[in-house]
Amino acid sequence: MSVCSIGARCHVGGKGITTFGRKFTQAKALELASSCVLIIDVGASPPLQVASGVLIAPNVVLCANHSLSGATANLQGQLFFECDAKTAPGLPPPRPPPPCTLLSTAPQMKFGNVLETGSSFGLDYALVAISWLSSTVTFPRQVTLPKPDYYYGGELLGIGHPVSSYKAEPTQATAGNVIAGAAQGPHHDPVSPAEADAKEYTYTNISFTDGMSGGGVFNENGRLVGIIEGMRKFGKENSFLNIGLVASKTVSSGGATKPVSDRLKQWMGGGLPLLSSDPPAPSGVTFTPPL
Repeated sequence: MSVCSIGARCHVGGKGITTFGRKFTQAKALELASSCVLIIDVGASPPLQVASGVLIAPNVVLCANHSLSGATANLQGQLFFECDAKTAPGLPPPRPPPPCTLLSTAPQMKFGNVLETGSSFGLDYALVAISWLSSTVTFPRQVTLPKPDYYYGGELLGIGHPVSSYKAEPTQATAGNVIAGAAQGPHHDPVSPAEADAKEYTYTNISFTDGMSGGGVFNENGRLVGIIEGMRKFGKENSFLNIGLVASKTVSSGGATKPVSDRLKQWMGGGLPLLSSDPPAPSGVTFTPPL
């Protein structure tokens, strides 16, 4: 049995890997990785691979707001930027990573309007509407849209795309635990009073790195509990934005108390992360396997 141990970062389809940490089988990691989005700036020449995100609805990506650089007009997203089973590196993860055969070679979606961000509350997330680049989209395996959860105890699994010099590595996963005594806190590198005052960031020993920002963090039940943020202490304390805490956060306005995010609150309750005024789910697009 080959285990991608706590604190290590390994290719989700790595040869011979059976488990990530103690709780996540490779089959489960591959299922969770199916919603992982590589964010690409196609307005640059050559295109820049910049960050990660999570497809949480057929027309919505959840990502870190800082990854958007203030605009989405030139951003596209690619699912399954992942090594196939024959060429995915096993253990120990080699550095630099060798070439591998990718499951997908081009973006499938275009980023559109930013539906909301949490920046005014010090919360580094964005919900972005997407459209599909083709009326027929074929995936190499089933895409599993994640369900959210408030529970973030036990082991956690982070999934995303390491990026160096705007070149991404194929999808990788890393397991870890919440750090006792330092679990909740502000943004890891606050640049505003709101980020310094926020308490919705959870700290773990998961091995995040540049480019994984916005990637999903999942609990032992395979539910999405947050998105990857960044490092406070090298190799020791890495943060994710806890979506359950964000959905529970309220503000007072005009004498009334309301959620910071109606969309996330609704999604956590089993609905779609959309309001009636948002763009509808895509029509006229055929997905194989069905999305």
